[in-house]
Amino acid sequence: MKYILSIIFFLSLTVHAQVVNKTDFNKLPKKDEDTLVIDSGKKDSLKIFKPTINDYLYQTQFSEKKVFDTVMTFDKTYIFSQYNNKDNFGRAQFANIGAGFNPLSFEVNAEENLALLPTNKAYGILGVNDIHYYDVKTPTATFIYHNAMKNGAALNSTYTQNIGKRFNFALEYTGLRSQGMYRNSLAANNKTLFSGHYVSKSGNYELFAHYLHQNVNNQENGGIAVDSLFQNGDSNSKNRLNMQVNLASSSSQFSYRRYYLTHQFTPFNPEKYPFRIRHTISHQGNKYYYTQNSPETFWYAAEAETGSECTSYLKKIFR
Repeated sequence: MKYILSIIFFLSLTVHAQVVNKTDFNKLPKKDEDTLVIDSGKKDSLKIFKPTINDYLYQTQFSEKKVFDTVMTFDKTYIFSQYNNKDNFGRAQFANIGAGFNPLSFEVNAEENLALLPTNKAYGILGVNDIHYYDVKTPTATFIYHNAMKNGAALNSTYTQNIGKRFNFALEYTGLRSQGMYRNSLAANNKTLFSGHYVSKSGNYELFAHYLHQNVNNQENGGIAVDSLFQNGDSNSKNRLNMQVNLASSSSQFSYRRYYLTHQFTPFNPEKYPFRIRHTISHQGNKYYYTQNSPETFWYAAEAETGSECTSYLKKIFR
């Protein structure tokens, strides 16, 4: 019994061993002085933002906004499986990505017809209505990668951010380099895009602007020289790099630039009076080079002594 009383007395001393001095500068803060209140129902200065998919939107100029969704789903397989991230229905792809498409149906695109680039490669040029303008609640970046043929890759990267609720800017770069399956078929394309979108607080004024620079560079082989070797299943044709092509030293270089700004003012209620004032200014320039380092018998009946070069320029201003 004497030992039990001694143990209880010792424990009571250890419990009261640490005492907080209320006059000390390290005294504990009061509970009601805490500025961070969680799930108490009171108004808190700290706002926790929980974004949803509807907080990330994009649109083309003067159109409805859509969800900016890059998730690979079943219904979008035919889009994201293509190197240009578009629906290529009605177009036959060439033997190398970046070499363009062969149209299987008739279609007219006024913006592509203004370019000097041949029709098969003009599908890669972004038109005015192909530019995306974003509205995102948080800074957003996307990267879409595709394998190339033989050697190389295609990568599309986008960064966009809102500055306030009414202004957004976006930066986009696309790089493509693909060796191809045949001789002299290298494709090296790139695209740089800066875009911005502004809408006034009342929504009566809206502005869209962008700068686009694209390069489409390709080696030209003119197709297979002897089709019968490929069609008859010759053993040498299993490796396509062994097959002879029509052009061995030809290449094409295309450069495209566009400065674009359009804005719209709605002075009245659009539901009652659908009247708008819109102004657009645009400047674009195209350069196309076709070069042969040495004479090609595919084009000339008799060989020349030197190579040749063809150059075309086009500049247009719209207001």
